[in-house]
Amino acid sequence: MVIINTFTVVGPTERRMLRRLSLFRDRDLYVTGCMPGVQSALIFSVCTPTIIPAEEIREAYLGIGIGICGSSGIVQIAKGCAGRCTYCITRAALGSLKSFAAGEILGQVRSFAWRGIPEIQLTAQDVSSWGWDTGGSLPGLLRSIGRKGGSSMIRVGMMNPVTILEIFEDLADSFESNAIFKFAHIPVQSGSDEILDRMKRGYRVADFEKIVGAFRKRYPDFTLATDVIVGFPGRPKRILPGPAILSRGYGRIKLMLPGTQNGRSRMYFPTRIFPTRLKKIVRGI
Repeated sequence: MVIINTFTVVGPTERRMLRRLSLFRDRDLYVTGCMPGVQSALIFSVCTPTIIPAEEIREAYLGIGIGICGSSGIVQIAKGCAGRCTYCITRAALGSLKSFAAGEILGQVRSFAWRGIPEIQLTAQDVSSWGWDTGGSLPGLLRSIGRKGGSSMIRVGMMNPVTILEIFEDLADSFESNAIFKFAHIPVQSGSDEILDRMKRGYRVADFEKIVGAFRKRYPDFTLATDVIVGFPGRPKRILPGPAILSRGYGRIKLMLPGTQNGRSRMYFPTRIFPTRLKKIVRGI
């Protein structure tokens, strides 16, 4: 028996998944993860496996325990996404936002704390959107976790600017807890409002700058991680410097994933322009 957990957010990984599926096509093969929900035709073009729905995996997972990665405990607080970014296939793969119950989350946090896990990571496709669908909010959840986490430190996962803006002041207050790392991963994606509109990100560059500036002013040791897309369709000469994580050795980049709005676009840029764009961005930092 072979079980393969698939992932499909980026093109190179998708191709590796297909190669692996083809390699085991003559075995008793089971497939789960992102791909079955949005790319089943691709899967069945290379093999004929039994599909295990992702929800069944989660239910079994919660029944036997919770995950540890090194010295960190991983607590997923939601699945799916409230956004509709034109380049992203996550919503198609995982569906709309579904926030998990606060009691379930706090139970996992307590379990890690009792076991002496030093760091607890809160994860989701967009952590700051937690509670949008249930009437809750991330700041309130963070305060509850801070009271239940014992000596464990809490690391808040990726948050999108558009959902941070809805809870900005309260979120900044909740980071005052000594149990929360003064760290945030907030992807800006572009330093151009025009490109952000094409991406359907729902915020302006000024919004991102306001969020980051306020956190850094309030917490001098605040650490920011961000992402920027350098090959998004637009006007090549109008790329503006913006915050970015410098990534070396990224090789060829594929942004046009089938199933996304961009995947249906005919606007493809040659990959040779991406390093030039990246250099412009880095010089602007």
